[in-house]
Amino acid sequence: MEDKLALLKNKKIEYLKHIFELTSKQRQALVIEDIESFQLLINEKQLYMNKINQLDKELYQLEEGYQEEISESCRGILSTIIEADSENRIMATKIFEAIKEKIGKVRQGKKVHNAYNPSLFNTAFFNKAR
Repeated sequence: MEDKLALLKNKKIEYLKHIFELTSKQRQALVIEDIESFQLLINEKQLYMNKINQLDKELYQLEEGYQEEISESCRGILSTIIEADSENRIMATKIFEAIKEKIGKVRQGKKVHNAYNPSLFNTAFFNKAR
């Protein structure tokens, strides 16, 4: 039982390290404003989070009160991930706000363009001969 407990804890640390790597890759995607890659990384990160949740359930069953005794190495990795993730969140918010502003300007430009250049595509002219 002690071996299984150690194996599960090591696997959790491994998963946390993968999450940290994905968080770093998210930052790189944000720097180059690659939103599609950013979204794929979020999805991949969620898979590891789900795996960790499953491990925690197994660990809790093996070790009563495990949730109160997270190992020090897990805490260190978790705090690093949380810090990097909050920086990524701030960066993502700025990028999304900039994109939202650009979309607003495009919409406003489209309205101005349509006001000064009305479309004659669906217009019918009638010649009233008297």
